[in-house]
Amino acid sequence: MAPINVGIIGYGLSAKRFHIPYIRASPHVSLYGIVERSGTTCLALSPPPVHFASVGALLADPAVALVVVASVNTAHYAHARAALEAGKDVIVDKPLAPTTREAMELVGIARRCGRKIAVYNNRRFDGDFMKLQQLLDGGLGRRPLSVVSHFDRYTPQVAGEAPNWRAVPAPGAGVLMDLGPHLVDQVVALFGAPLRIGAVVGSQARGVMLGPGVDAAGFVDDFFRVDMYYPDGLVATVSAGTLSRVSKQLRWRVLCEKGSCVKYGLDPQEAQLAAGMQVGSDMFGVEDPADAAMVVGEDGVERREPALKGDYGKFYEAFVAGDPKRSRWFEHNKCDAVVVLMILEMAKSAAMAGRVLFTSEPEADGSTWVPPFDVAEFQEHMRSIQPTIEFESPFSTTPKKPS
Repeated sequence: MAPINVGIIGYGLSAKRFHIPYIRASPHVSLYGIVERSGTTCLALSPPPVHFASVGALLADPAVALVVVASVNTAHYAHARAALEAGKDVIVDKPLAPTTREAMELVGIARRCGRKIAVYNNRRFDGDFMKLQQLLDGGLGRRPLSVVSHFDRYTPQVAGEAPNWRAVPAPGAGVLMDLGPHLVDQVVALFGAPLRIGAVVGSQARGVMLGPGVDAAGFVDDFFRVDMYYPDGLVATVSAGTLSRVSKQLRWRVLCEKGSCVKYGLDPQEAQLAAGMQVGSDMFGVEDPADAAMVVGEDGVERREPALKGDYGKFYEAFVAGDPKRSRWFEHNKCDAVVVLMILEMAKSAAMAGRVLFTSEPEADGSTWVPPFDVAEFQEHMRSIQPTIEFESPFSTTPKKPS
């Protein structure tokens, strides 16, 4: 089968670092054109793509079959909708849209137009995450009790610098909507949706946390912690911040009944690309042996377990080739993308309320989350995507984990 022509909306870091290198290395897709409004620097690529000065020009080109939305978060909904209605398949950078309702609308539009849409959950192909899946599938210490996932960096706003678009108050801005979709998605992929959620969301640089009485207007977070509670006692915590300066950051800490796993250091693909390493080279996606996870199984013996070889190119293989043996998760991508946004919206509500919120039966003390959409409509929508999906109750926005 001939490779599918891809057009990319946006030519920022995401396009340059997380899409173009993998598209060019893939036999399934071919880079055809790029929308770059502020210049023509994309023509320096070799071979040069077709340059489009506007989204409309790209969408009008019949040679483009697949559109990658790599624009700012606030534009995801408009660009994805326009691409679907132009008859293109669509891959959208996380988050799928700024709100759950908009994500639901995009999935519905894709269905009506007979097109495919997916959120770019490339972090499911981090080597450390794939290794953790392997360990849990292999019965690491039996039942998981606690899972902690961190993604911390040192990227403070420098005085006098123009703020990055993620730091400008707008829907989809802030670290919660930047890194939260990746971290929550990984937990949902492992354990499904939680029944209760608590959260702390704030600006550590400003010394302000969201909470009762705090005006959220104009607020942009640089830190969050989301606690997700499951009916079997598991607590999964995801956290990210921008003021952690150590060279090796905690990535995972997993505690099970009779075993545990601790992992430091991030998947190496982003750093390797920044250093000029080519996708497909022998060591690409292979982590430093010093970063191997420390694992203790039921035998009580500590051992080092290296991560698997990371490869974000597998996302494109899954989307285009649709090989179920390599991408069992892919059929749930649209449902998971909507659920992840729901969890993030609920986390912000929990932070504002200063309490843990339930997702299912209404509680007498008012601790049940009131979503900004109709629950019955939400359940009907999710069933239209995945007919076999089940919910905890008629009041619940929490799908049961697929068996």
